[in-house]
Amino acid sequence: MDLTDMPCAPITHMLLAALFERASLGGPIATPGSVGVSVGKIKLFVRYLAGHPSPPIGVTDLERQHLDGFEDRLREEHGSEKTFAAVSVLAIVVLLKAASAIGFPLASDLRARLTWNINGDWGSNRTYEPYTFDIWDSVRTAAAEAQRKTVRSRHAIATEVWGGPAKDLLEEVIATGKIAGDGFARAKNCGGAQRIYRKAFILKQDLVPFILRLAMETGWEPDVIRGLRADCLVNESNGTVGVLTRKRRRHGSEHKEVRVKDGSLSTPGGIIRAVITLTASARATLGSDMLWLGHQQFGSLGVYKFDDTKSLFRQFVTDYGLTDPDGGPLKLNLVRIRKTYKSLRYRALNGDMNDFPNGHSADVAARNYANVETNRDLHEQTISDGILDFLTATDGQAKPSNPSPQPATSHPTDTWLSTCVNIYESPYGEIGKPCKAVPWMCFACPNSVSSPHKLPAQLAFMKLAHDQRHQLSAEVWNARYGYAWTHLAREIIPRFSAEEIAEAKLIAGHDPANGFLTIAMGVEV
Repeated sequence: MDLTDMPCAPITHMLLAALFERASLGGPIATPGSVGVSVGKIKLFVRYLAGHPSPPIGVTDLERQHLDGFEDRLREEHGSEKTFAAVSVLAIVVLLKAASAIGFPLASDLRARLTWNINGDWGSNRTYEPYTFDIWDSVRTAAAEAQRKTVRSRHAIATEVWGGPAKDLLEEVIATGKIAGDGFARAKNCGGAQRIYRKAFILKQDLVPFILRLAMETGWEPDVIRGLRADCLVNESNGTVGVLTRKRRRHGSEHKEVRVKDGSLSTPGGIIRAVITLTASARATLGSDMLWLGHQQFGSLGVYKFDDTKSLFRQFVTDYGLTDPDGGPLKLNLVRIRKTYKSLRYRALNGDMNDFPNGHSADVAARNYANVETNRDLHEQTISDGILDFLTATDGQAKPSNPSPQPATSHPTDTWLSTCVNIYESPYGEIGKPCKAVPWMCFACPNSVSSPHKLPAQLAFMKLAHDQRHQLSAEVWNARYGYAWTHLAREIIPRFSAEEIAEAKLIAGHDPANGFLTIAMGVEV
């Protein structure tokens, strides 16, 4: 990066020194992209100074009028309603503060000006409106169908047994991540290069429905989803799991554990588990701990670059015939998906701003997620109800604002292996107190309900119990696991379809090609 031709050399040098300080190890600027953005703001500022009626010669000549004039010029050129002026001025203010901190002498009026960031409003960029709820439902349905299709195809591919030259070539591709040399000629005799790659790794296109579904179930920012690692799941408990996330813009608290539901492919935990399994071979080949890895069709093996998402999303839209309200191809955008998720949550809370912000200030949440067109009917209905309540109250017939409380009712509770209808009415303990029985006793309990989202845990339990056969005596094993094992094999597992079982195996983190489990009494799952 050559800045030797920049005007106002002393000031350019000062700002670059401040940038170097902020980009040093442990500093707030941690990526090459962020450094590049800052350099762009420096160029913009010093070029403005060079054309100023009173251009500063040295560092001490830089005054408040120069910074204020820079802001005025940007607002004039780009509009006060946009954020460009505010962001650019803020970047220079931050660098000037850093320069002062490392010893550069600044004029007294400029130091006083640095006590605030900008003179005008912050402004706002073009905002994305949420999708309509019909479009949301169609995308969600398509993503769920695509997930199931991927699970079925990967299961079928994994169970194919290859031998001879095809097996040798496959092992080379898994080891190196690519076909090289005479491999292409050999691949022609094995069904083609794409067949080899598809057997070895998941395609990046097949990850699209998992990305969409995860965004729709969590409302996470695109950079949070992009930054997930293969070891991000921690602290499983009662049908939930912690996800270690990283949001670069959350300065000072970038890393955060977020608690989400865990179970089937419709839950965030289940989606992430499935992707961990699907991308395991790519991860081993690349030696990477990133979550989103795959092979680009007619391309190479690597990290799923979210910059390429547009083309992959377009293919997904074409495959499932998704259209916008005007009948044209739908433009999928993760930011709009997040907006729609927030809008749905806002409506579910009936516009309660006390609970809605969740990671934002109330002002930001209201401006970016609540004050959108899809919520207009909710706001208008709220106003209408308020007026009606007022008119009713003035007639002396106001309805009570706090109706009489209803008797508390018990809600189903997720346990490790099933859902408990009423954890406070256990046949194994005192009524009114939480059940303390071990999880596998649930299968003998009338309060227990088994559903597809608990199937991964049940299959994992059966594997655990199977492994324990070699460590416990037959008498101890039967006393501890016998009833649960037999009940699962005869009564519960047969109720689920082969497709549901394949999904559950994937989420449980097992290779479908392994035969996986052999259930007691000769029943194979």
